[in-house]
Amino acid sequence: MSVAQPLRRIDFDEIDSTSLHARRLVEAGSPETEHSQPLVIVAATQTAGVGRLGRAWSSPRGGLWCTFVLRPSRAYAQMSDGLGMRIGAAVTEALRAAAGPEHAPRLQTKWPNDVLLDGRKVCGVLTETAGAGDRLRVLVGVGANIDFSVTDAPEELRERITTMREAFGAADMPTRERVLAELAPRLLAAVNTAV
Repeated sequence: MSVAQPLRRIDFDEIDSTSLHARRLVEAGSPETEHSQPLVIVAATQTAGVGRLGRAWSSPRGGLWCTFVLRPSRAYAQMSDGLGMRIGAAVTEALRAAAGPEHAPRLQTKWPNDVLLDGRKVCGVLTETAGAGDRLRVLVGVGANIDFSVTDAPEELRERITTMREAFGAADMPTRERVLAELAPRLLAAVNTAV
């Protein structure tokens, strides 16, 4: 699947949260968010990652911690119904494509916002909006456990999560860049799909 529009990107080695930064940019009317092309904010690590319901999100180095800032092609009322489900399915399909046919069946969506690998959480998704009217943007935060050990995560999470490196082995796991490339067109399509 190819990206329909070029993907613009802002990279950080460390940031509080890619989702919080995306929101700050939109609310400040930053030129980066005025463009029609998708924007993604990527961090090697987050110090205050945010999950669903404002929960803290652990972000060790080696994961993909990013937030897409997407400009809808239609009014929010015309695309909001089922948006979370479309985005959850898009993220699962992107991870399956990145993992390859041998491992794809092992990845399943757990509604409303998680992807499981062999029954353990490997990815979380946070879908929000920021701005209003012509400046409304859909923010899709994705946290994917790719290239680190479960022991790098907080102890209370280790029983419930996995990483692609641990599940597939270092030779078979996709790179962060591969996952990002698979996510971009699918998320854009999910936001702009007619209901």
